Amino acid sequence: MYLTSNSGIGLIDFGKDDGLPQRYFALDPQGRPRFIYNDGVTGHLGTYYAFCDDDCIDPVNWFETRINKDNGNQGPYRYEKFSYPALAFSPQGQPRIVADGVSLQDEFYLYYLACDGGCDVEDNWYNLPLAERGSGVKVSYDIALDAAGRPRVAFYQGALLGGQGDQLFYAWCNDACANDASWQGYDLGLTQSDGQGPDLELDGAGRPRLAYGLYHAGGLGYSWCNSNCESTGATWQHQVVETRANLLAAWSVAYPPHCNEGLWDGLTPTLSLDGAGQPRIAYDTTYYARCIYNPDTGEWKPWHEIHLVWRAVRVNYFPQETTFVNSDSKPHFPTLRLAGEHPFWFEGLLSSLLIGGRDTQGQATLLETIHKKGLEPMAHRHIEIDETFYIITGQMTFSVEGQLISAPAGTTVFIKRGQQHSFTVDTDVANTLILLTPAIAHHKNSVGVR
Repeated sequence: MYLTSNSGIGLIDFGKDDGLPQRYFALDPQGRPRFIYNDGVTGHLGTYYAFCDDDCIDPVNWFETRINKDNGNQGPYRYEKFSYPALAFSPQGQPRIVADGVSLQDEFYLYYLACDGGCDVEDNWYNLPLAERGSGVKVSYDIALDAAGRPRVAFYQGALLGGQGDQLFYAWCNDACANDASWQGYDLGLTQSDGQGPDLELDGAGRPRLAYGLYHAGGLGYSWCNSNCESTGATWQHQVVETRANLLAAWSVAYPPHCNEGLWDGLTPTLSLDGAGQPRIAYDTTYYARCIYNPDTGEWKPWHEIHLVWRAVRVNYFPQETTFVNSDSKPHFPTLRLAGEHPFWFEGLLSSLLIGGRDTQGQATLLETIHKKGLEPMAHRHIEIDETFYIITGQMTFSVEGQLISAPAGTTVFIKRGQQHSFTVDTDVANTLILLTPAIAHHKNSVGVR
């Protein structure tokens, strides 16, 4: 596959580069088209700001400026690289960008790029690193500007050493934004690995609203702040809009006969706010299934692979709730409370993180969960984790590789990785502890619950 640029043909590896676009298009406040793009052609390497002010259907009216720097051919040629840009404009038409960047010293950061005037001149552009990028392919971000043109950024950081990272951050600058000391931010407190692909919008009062993917629940999350948002005293609220259980109920998957159990995931949401400030979200979903291969020749033993078998697009209209735990679209458990902070939806279960991978160097996760009768997950298996249930209250029945286990309060049930299992809740609700080893943020290729 080839991508045409104005100076030739640049080879793009779509096996790696099709997750997010390598360009971003926007109109400035006067309605004039601008976009950022990357070019990989020798002699035209770099990140470019393209613009047109009038009669834009005529190619001669388009111009561009390179906005990354190089080392001036001092020694081996090196240049800054800015990938997957996000572009916004101040009320005065000044471009503001966040991008996944590599410095001249091969350091990986989230970068902020900006120009305050004369943006057709390369030297009028400046950039600064905002935060360590982290590793992995899920690093993602968005930028929005308030009515005064001040930047607000949502940033999902990749994995860091020591089990850190894989968190969603909110950052801001109110003045002198070319100075890194003017930037502040904080972790939104979501469960590790939730918050990927954030889309940030500001309502009419300049308050942040965020849509993002949920790694653990497999659907769509939404967060918002109404006061003190650009301070460490901010109060954010979080809502699970949909889980993979909701997706499966809405759209049964017709997968090939050699494939069986699988799961939905939510990806790359796009958020808009209506005139009343209510969220309207579209997002991509994918369904991966385990597919069995059993050659007739007998030369190889049967094996399985995880394959993408279905894609869909979901659109959500919903009123913004005051708290997600009591959202009308989710089960409400009025008589039980969870011990941990920041309850979240994990595989259709209302859960709270008691001990996470950060606390155990990735060795274990301990959850407290509330199960409601009739909302149990389908039969599944975990390829890379062992799972231990302890029943605090209520009664459940487990099926582990076809063996039924009655589990009243006080029972411990151990499920070894690779074992197919399911359970039913025999009472109206059941309260459990679930120990996962290793920690859930560290395994990527399981089937059913990750």
